[in-house]
Amino acid sequence: MATKITTEKGFKVIKCSIVEIMKLGGIGICDMCNTAPLDGYYIAVLNQWVCEDCYNDWLRRARPYKEDEPIEDKNFTRTWNLLNL
Repeated sequence: MATKITTEKGFKVIKCSIVEIMKLGGIGICDMCNTAPLDGYYIAVLNQWVCEDCYNDWLRRARPYKEDEPIEDKNFTRTWNLLNL
């Protein structure tokens, strides 16, 4: 079941399974390292689904930018609504 996550840096993320992401048209492969994890993280600001290792690496170095917020909100809302149809 998909879960909303708001990081300490303020990023909006959805933790979901490979099955859930495939229902949205994804192929269930990490957009960063090309592995096929059973669970992953949809990072709305990047519009990418990644494995846990890549998510943690990204989160450690990521910096939020105010100008990215409208796109992040749009991506997050669209994906969350599709996952919960």
